Amino acid sequence: MTVTTGKIYDSKNSELPADAIYSISVDSKNILWIGTSYKGLVKFDRKNFIVYNKSISILPVNKVTSVYVDKHDRIWAGTPEETVVIDNDKWMTAAELDRSNYDTGIYQINGDRLGRILFAYKFGGFGIYDGKKYSSYTLENSQIPIKGFYSVTADSNNIIWLGSFEQGVVKFNGKDWDWLNKSNSELKDDLVFYVFTDANNNKWFCTYFAVLFVYNEDGIKLK
Repeated sequence: MTVTTGKIYDSKNSELPADAIYSISVDSKNILWIGTSYKGLVKFDRKNFIVYNKSISILPVNKVTSVYVDKHDRIWAGTPEETVVIDNDKWMTAAELDRSNYDTGIYQINGDRLGRILFAYKFGGFGIYDGKKYSSYTLENSQIPIKGFYSVTADSNNIIWLGSFEQGVVKFNGKDWDWLNKSNSELKDDLVFYVFTDANNNKWFCTYFAVLFVYNEDGIKLK
């Protein structure tokens, strides 16, 4: 077995502007895009750091809560206000991309196997961009049972899972909604900070007070 040595980059030994990191994503050129807590969006080509903040870019604030690179190699940068998209070095708001009225308060941006972009909103519902238009799901316009989401993922069946703040998990199959929490499921904690789907279609739920919870309707498959 070959063991490689990693390197830790921080604000003291590099030009990384902050140690508080919300999100990291990698594009097709192996460039890292880093969302920081209050220092903007950072581009790192493994040699140099370039910092984009609201003073030199269209970022509305310097808090970048989520970064996602889609199948077209576009960088989606979510903030508490607008979502910004970088396409071949062209910066635009998500609203300028498809003329939709996007929600605000992003906590995570993710994607699914259909190529759709998924948005989880800390103080709202969630959204889907299908490549042509944006659709918003809120308490006011849908049957979504709760609001306030920290994370979103889609499994191999394109079922969407949303982790919420102290309210458990919401499951959406494109038509019907299920609300899972510690009172009606095996979840031990309703504060689900992060949800993730692996290659075996296991759903991983990272909670705040309890343990890491793994679920698979066809049986958990771990190596």
